Amino acid sequence: RNLASTRGCARAVAGHNLAGYGGGISGYHFVTNCAIIGNKADLRGGGACHYTYLDGCRILNNVCVSGDGGGAYKPNRVRNSIVKGNSAKHGGGVYGDSTGSVIDSVVSENEASGYGGGICAVPTVSNSLVSLNVAAGGAGLFAWDLAQSKAYDSLICSNRNGSVSAAAESVGGGINRYQVFGGAIFANYAN
Repeated sequence: RNLASTRGCARAVAGHNLAGYGGGISGYHFVTNCAIIGNKADLRGGGACHYTYLDGCRILNNVCVSGDGGGAYKPNRVRNSIVKGNSAKHGGGVYGDSTGSVIDSVVSENEASGYGGGICAVPTVSNSLVSLNVAAGGAGLFAWDLAQSKAYDSLICSNRNGSVSAAAESVGGGINRYQVFGGAIFANYAN
């Protein structure tokens, strides 16, 4: 609680049992009112990795070098938080799985070289602002499975697909494969 994790690094090293997960935080944690800034991981979760509850946090400028989840990888919940300026292959801001949610948060100015500049594969997004994110596909929100991914009462705006790479086709500037209930989708761009 009320802690700052800055400039951490998780490297994948062959033969040394270092997986390269969670540059700032890794494992099951309840993290409240914290700053997770400028951390780096090789494979997953530049800022935070696996089963974390992030509440009232600033998750800023974290990098996942060759994997998913620049800001957070498979968090149980991100609530009342700012996720900004992070980057990864998929899920520049937040990368999820079959559980997890982003609630009452701002996810902005994140980047993915593949899918989901802001949010990738998080099943529930609610009452959040997802804006100014960049990716090759689904710059704001991207899901692998339409049936399991829902966005409620959120603003999805000013996201854009960047240059097309081998990792993804340029589709869904704002949203790709999410069911949307309420909110607004505007000023997004698909290259």
